[in-house]
Amino acid sequence: MKKYNNTLATLALAAMAATAPAIADDTLISATGATPTPYISAGNSAGSLDWAAILASRTDANVSSSRFTGVVAINPVINGDSYVCTGTAISPRHILTAAHCVDADGQGNVMDLNDPSNGIAIAFNNDGAYWQSGNIGFASDVVIHPDYDGFNICSDGTSGCVGDDVAIITLTEDIPAGVEIYDLYANSVMATDNGVDGDTFTMVGYGTRGDGYWGYYNQYDDPNVSGDIGELGYATFDEKLTGQNIVDLIDGDDEANFTGTGEVWYADFDGYDSFFDENVDWLCDNGYACSSTLDESLEANIGGGDSGGPSFIYDALNDKYWLAAINTFGINFGWAPGAFGDVFGGILLESYLGWINSYITPSVAASAPPALALMMLAFAGMVARRKMTKA
Repeated sequence: MKKYNNTLATLALAAMAATAPAIADDTLISATGATPTPYISAGNSAGSLDWAAILASRTDANVSSSRFTGVVAINPVINGDSYVCTGTAISPRHILTAAHCVDADGQGNVMDLNDPSNGIAIAFNNDGAYWQSGNIGFASDVVIHPDYDGFNICSDGTSGCVGDDVAIITLTEDIPAGVEIYDLYANSVMATDNGVDGDTFTMVGYGTRGDGYWGYYNQYDDPNVSGDIGELGYATFDEKLTGQNIVDLIDGDDEANFTGTGEVWYADFDGYDSFFDENVDWLCDNGYACSSTLDESLEANIGGGDSGGPSFIYDALNDKYWLAAINTFGINFGWAPGAFGDVFGGILLESYLGWINSYITPSVAASAPPALALMMLAFAGMVARRKMTKA
């Protein structure tokens, strides 16, 4: 999740079905002492400064023929503060996203939509940008998984766990016509094991942009220079990027001592860095997992604003994208935030299918919450002024 001064904006991406955790009785985060960040950067090994062209190659067009019309930008407003996340349509009335996107206090308590200082708006970019089509939805209800105790908080209150970070948003009206609804992947996701690559995820989102050589572009933005190249790194509500990565590691259930069905997946952002003249593969170099590096046109990382966005498994036989996971966190191990070497991941949905289906099966119409008027005004402001004010 990423915080903004304005309302509505962002996503960026990257990309053992083992029931055992990545590290016995522990998580990769705990074992390394890393600090995860709740949130598609591209390749660019040679360090080209043609950042606009690099982003253009990863941008998914806002057209009805897109395979990702059901990937939406989410604008939670919590206590008057505006944030941006990504989500996926899983029924005519429901959007799947990350729990930390709608967590009111960081302790796993869901935001109250009856509070006029709170609200959730959804930007659909299936038929042109949302501001062209007017395809904006609003939430009537939101729930988070009951085992979620806050971001990076384990069931015993210690830090180092990022599981259970799942939420479902119920809309006041059905999604617009032409927006794809994605089926949930019911099989176990495979991680890399003994030199055999794990499953390949296709990730989509509206978040922070960058590449493996430079990292996130927005860190190079000069606040005193209007329109400089660093501004290309900021997320938007109307441009979603795509990319891929290979699942390297999987953690089990933290409520069951990291046993049972996998709940958390990890990947790293691999590539050749011409400045350092080295192939960067953090998880392999540190003895965790050695998967292939995808072509530079595919290999990707995630960034701020991608939280809650989808990771799909593509079924070539049936030409179908299955929703297998969501993207929720990143860890900076590269030379700069967002560069080659970063580790990231999210939530595998297999363990949560029963809980999700219990909410989306009885899709009942609901009235708009009191915060709807506030959100309408906020969206009107964004239509008039699309350029984001940086937090």
